[in-house]
Amino acid sequence: MQLTLASLVRYTKISVTVLMVTVLVGVSWFLYRNFYQPLTQSILVAELRAKVARTTVDKQKLKNVLQKLQDRQQFPEISWSTLPNIFSELKVELKPEAPTP
Repeated sequence: MQLTLASLVRYTKISVTVLMVTVLVGVSWFLYRNFYQPLTQSILVAELRAKVARTTVDKQKLKNVLQKLQDRQQFPEISWSTLPNIFSELKVELKPEAPTP
């Protein structure tokens, strides 16, 4: 295949166009990752920081509340020896079955 000046110019145009698109995509990706994302994240952080309550918490009261909640979740231990046996008063009589003829 012999390259003429016209085919060389045509292939050069195509390769330059592909190279320009590649560089444009690379620059766009770089700007997105290094400028746009940090900017939007910093705006989000600033908005959330404005919404956060700026009150102090009394740690002793918080511990007391958490302890009371923990105490509510624990049930007292059951002493099985003091519970009455409900099956002791149950009288069941078993009658043998009569043989079938």
